[in-house]
Amino acid sequence: NAYYYFVYNGGRLVETADYPYEADVESCKASSNPNAAIAYKIDGATRIGYNEAANIVALATGSLSIAFEVTSKFHQYRGGIMRETTCTGRIIHGVTGVGFTADYVLVKNSWGSGGG
Repeated sequence: NAYYYFVYNGGRLVETADYPYEADVESCKASSNPNAAIAYKIDGATRIGYNEAANIVALATGSLSIAFEVTSKFHQYRGGIMRETTCTGRIIHGVTGVGFTADYVLVKNSWGSGGG
């Protein structure tokens, strides 16, 4: 529950350059780095329902944190609309939903242009 953590700790964020990701389990050291949230701060979060309709309602008013399983098909992705139906329920990746159409949800991926 990262958003609730941010709210509890004053809404501050740390830039990747100051606190790079490490695949390790340890205590957070964000408070010992400069606050990168200059013009804004996270002051709340809203839980929504666990279905597509609730996601679309939420996307109509703002961005949405989305967690899902990454299968081998994601690593082969090169463009267009992807439909994955072989998921097993092992959630291991997060993206930000930023919009939608009648056919798809538009997401921003943290892996960058080289990661799918």
